[in-house]
Amino acid sequence: MLLLRFLEASRYGKSIWACDGDDLRAYTRVRLWPTGPDAVSVGTWNRSVAALDQWVAWSLDAGSPSAPRSGGREQRRGLSGYRGT
Repeated sequence: MLLLRFLEASRYGKSIWACDGDDLRAYTRVRLWPTGPDAVSVGTWNRSVAALDQWVAWSLDAGSPSAPRSGGREQRRGLSGYRGT
Protein backbone atom coordinates (compact mmCIF):
# COMPACT_ATOMS: atom_id res chain seq x y z
CA MET A 1 0.00 0.00 0.00
CA LEU A 2 1.33 3.37 -0.96
CA LEU A 3 0.13 5.02 2.25
CA LEU A 4 2.16 2.58 4.33
CA ARG A 5 5.27 3.27 2.26
CA PHE A 6 4.67 7.00 2.60
CA LEU A 7 4.33 6.73 6.39
CA GLU A 8 7.52 4.68 6.61
CA ALA A 9 9.60 6.91 4.37
CA SER A 10 8.24 10.37 5.07
CA ARG A 11 6.60 10.23 8.49
CA TYR A 12 9.34 8.55 10.54
CA GLY A 13 8.00 5.00 10.29
CA LYS A 14 4.59 5.84 11.75
CA SER A 15 2.08 2.97 11.74
CA ILE A 16 -1.22 3.28 9.94
CA TRP A 17 -2.99 3.15 13.32
CA ALA A 18 -1.03 6.19 14.53
CA CYS A 19 -1.74 8.13 11.33
CA ASP A 20 -3.45 11.45 11.98
CA GLY A 21 -4.90 14.32 9.98
CA ASP A 22 -1.51 15.94 9.40
CA ASP A 23 -0.19 12.69 7.90
CA LEU A 24 -3.22 12.31 5.63
CA ARG A 25 -2.98 15.92 4.45
CA ALA A 26 0.72 15.45 3.66
CA TYR A 27 -0.03 12.22 1.77
CA THR A 28 -2.79 13.98 -0.17
CA ARG A 29 -0.38 16.74 -1.22
CA VAL A 30 2.20 14.19 -2.37
CA ARG A 31 -0.26 12.10 -4.39
CA LEU A 32 -2.56 14.73 -5.90
CA TRP A 33 -0.28 17.67 -6.61
CA PRO A 34 3.20 16.47 -7.62
CA THR A 35 4.66 17.65 -10.88
CA GLY A 36 6.24 14.29 -11.70
CA PRO A 37 4.93 10.89 -12.75
CA ASP A 38 3.57 10.07 -9.26
CA ALA A 39 0.53 12.34 -9.64
CA VAL A 40 -2.84 10.59 -9.70
CA SER A 41 -6.22 11.78 -10.90
CA VAL A 42 -8.96 12.65 -8.44
CA GLY A 43 -10.87 9.53 -9.54
CA THR A 44 -7.88 7.29 -8.82
CA TRP A 45 -7.42 9.04 -5.48
CA ASN A 46 -11.08 8.48 -4.53
CA ARG A 47 -10.89 4.78 -5.42
CA SER A 48 -7.72 4.40 -3.35
CA VAL A 49 -9.30 6.09 -0.33
CA ALA A 50 -12.43 3.94 -0.68
CA ALA A 51 -10.28 0.79 -0.71
CA LEU A 52 -8.40 2.02 2.36
CA ASP A 53 -11.69 2.74 4.15
CA GLN A 54 -12.88 -0.79 3.40
CA TRP A 55 -9.61 -2.33 4.57
CA VAL A 56 -9.68 -0.41 7.86
CA ALA A 57 -13.32 -1.38 8.44
CA TRP A 58 -12.55 -5.03 7.75
CA SER A 59 -9.45 -4.98 9.95
CA LEU A 60 -11.27 -3.43 12.90
CA ASP A 61 -14.28 -5.73 12.55
CA ALA A 62 -12.08 -8.81 12.17
CA GLY A 63 -10.14 -7.91 15.31
CA SER A 64 -6.79 -7.62 13.59
CA PRO A 65 -3.96 -8.01 16.12
CA SER A 66 -2.36 -4.81 14.84
CA ALA A 67 -5.58 -2.77 15.02
CA PRO A 68 -6.10 -0.38 17.92
CA ARG A 69 -8.02 -1.88 20.81
CA SER A 70 -10.39 1.03 21.24
CA GLY A 71 -12.17 3.40 18.94
CA GLY A 72 -13.94 0.90 16.71
CA ARG A 73 -16.33 2.59 14.32
CA GLU A 74 -15.56 6.02 15.74
CA GLN A 75 -11.90 5.57 14.78
CA ARG A 76 -12.88 4.71 11.21
CA ARG A 77 -14.75 7.93 10.72
CA GLY A 78 -12.89 10.57 8.81
CA LEU A 79 -10.61 8.63 6.45
CA SER A 80 -12.88 9.31 3.53
CA GLY A 81 -12.86 12.99 4.48
CA TYR A 82 -9.47 13.24 2.78
CA ARG A 83 -10.74 12.56 -0.72
CA GLY A 84 -9.56 14.82 -3.46
CA THR A 85 -12.98 16.33 -4.15
